[in-house]
Amino acid sequence: DKLKYMADDPMKGMLQTKKSMMRSAADAVIGEAGQSSLDKASQELADEVKKLIDERNDVNRIPQDKEEEKEELKEEKKEEKKEEEKEEWNGRGAFL
Repeated sequence: DKLKYMADDPMKGMLQTKKSMMRSAADAVIGEAGQSSLDKASQELADEVKKLIDERNDVNRIPQDKEEEKEELKEEKKEEKKEEEKEEWNGRGAFL
């Protein structure tokens, strides 16, 4: 039936074919654009998740930073101990 229709008016058949091809191309472009947006959003999300996991796991810190923190904690503990000893001695002086 289509062949008969196309035979009756070949130009109309060509226009329909052209329109169909244009619609298909447009659909393909829209689909590709949508997929590209999804890929970009997916990559951004994956990067953000990786960053948060690295922060949680303390991956990007260099060992020197960790050593400095350990030294700071030791110093703080020493100072706290000195303060406690000082308070203890001050308390003993009141009883003498």
